[in-house]
Order: sequence, then C-alpha cells, then structure tokens
Amino acid sequence: IEELYRFRNSKYVQSDSSHVYREIKDKLENNEFVCFSGTPCQAEGLHCFLNKDYEKLIIVDVVCHAVPSPLVFKKYLEYKSSELKEKKISLLFREKHYGYMYPNLCIYNSKDEIIYHNGIESDEMLRAFFSNICDRPSCYECKFKKRYRVSDYTIWDCFNVSDFFPKIDNNKGATRMLVHTKKGNKYFES
Repeated sequence: IEELYRFRNSKYVQSDSSHVYREIKDKLENNEFVCFSGTPCQAEGLHCFLNKDYEKLIIVDVVCHAVPSPLVFKKYLEYKSSELKEKKISLLFREKHYGYMYPNLCIYNSKDEIIYHNGIESDEMLRAFFSNICDRPSCYECKFKKRYRVSDYTIWDCFNVSDFFPKIDNNKGATRMLVHTKKGNKYFES
C-alpha cells in the first residue's frame, strides 16, 4: 500500500510491460485478482498474450498522446543527472504546484527532495514531448487509438471537468473514464 503512490500522476514515457505478462498469467492461473494499466498497445498486447478472458483480470488503458523515444528519455535522464550532480533521480510529470493545467516537471534526489522544478517553457523534455519531436514513429500510425478497445476501462485527464460539474475546480485535476465491458461495468458498480 505504501508503494501505490508510484501509480499516480501522468507519465510521459512508456514503461516496458513485456516482462510482466507472464507474471500476470501466473497470478490469474492462481485465481488472484489483477488490475493492469498501460497504453492502449500494451493493453492489447496483454490481451493477445493471454489469448482468453479471465474474470479476475481488469485491463485499464490510459489515453495516449504518443510516447517519446526511450533513447531520448534515457539521454534526458543522463543529462539531468549530470547537470544536477545526482546519480539517482526520479521524475514527477505534471506536478500540481502551479495547478493542473500547467505542464511542469519535478526531479527528486535519492532523499526524496525536490532538486529541480520547471515548466513547459524551460524544460527540454516537456518542450520536446508537447511539440511531438521525440515521439516514437510507430505512434504516428497507431492501430490502437480506436473506439472499441479490448480493455475494460479507458481513462484520461479531464481538463474540462467544470463543464460537467461546475463545483469542481479544473485546476485540481480529474480523470474521465469509459467502461467498455460487462465485466468492467460489474466491477465499477461494485
């Protein structure tokens, strides 16, 4: 439970989920509940790997802008680590110090202290990401950005939440969600 905070916040890089597919299958075969979240291509990759539906599996795909090249992201981390003179750093994308609507990035050192905080106008990675110059070429022809998905849920940032619920402040952030399956609806209702 102490580690769940790691799942929060936007992540402007795609994780390598291929190594967890076997672990997920093993857990499902042992009748354990599993909730997998990832980009639409990762969600469909898991679905194809398993080749059958499991009642205790929930698949959540996160609407994907596109993902930056892993090499570009690695080079950015190396550059920032060197610039900040820190061997181990961690990033928090879309930190809400200036509000939800302002893209910014925080870098923490190994003591979990903020050692860098900049916005889209001054951070190299954010500028590259939002100008689409570091996206993986496969993202431009993505076959997984489609209406009907294999996932149980699709989630994404709801920047205009106050249009639906005027009492909710857009600047605090909200998530929208689509339910795609009967199983997803059953778990959502419960």
